[in-house]
Amino acid sequence: MPYDKYADPIPKSNARAQVAFWTMDLHLSIKYLEKVKSYKKYNFKFFNKTLTTAEADVAHSEKELLKAQKKLDESYD
Repeated sequence: MPYDKYADPIPKSNARAQVAFWTMDLHLSIKYLEKVKSYKKYNFKFFNKTLTTAEADVAHSEKELLKAQKKLDESYD
């Protein structure tokens, strides 16, 4: 049977792995955003674009983490 990422529900082990992945991704995204913000004082040419990208990455990670947590709640043993 082929894998379908939209199939419901998924095994708990897969759901836990997704939550762990997105939790770490969110953590790293936040760290990157903090680092980018620390470079504001240097007036880099593309600072605003980099900041926007870092903020979008954090928002994406938060959204995907919520989806993964919802999948974990719906998953079976």
